[in-house]
Amino acid sequence: MPTIAVIGGGPLGGALVQKLAARNRVDEVRLVDQESAIAHGKALDILQSSPIEQFSTRVTAGDAITAAAGADVI
Repeated sequence: MPTIAVIGGGPLGGALVQKLAARNRVDEVRLVDQESAIAHGKALDILQSSPIEQFSTRVTAGDAITAAAGADVI
């Protein structure tokens, strides 16, 4: 299954990652933002909602554009 990388951890990027993860159609969604704390915090929040929203998509974060390398869709 594919991996998707979303560049930008603002309100739009966070919402997009949440919706992509909730669809449960990809293995991993990566949130990439130069502010490491924002990217990791939002990814953790989304991941912690997985038992409630019933999805198993892995949500990760990165703080450099190189974290998007290897993704099937950016």
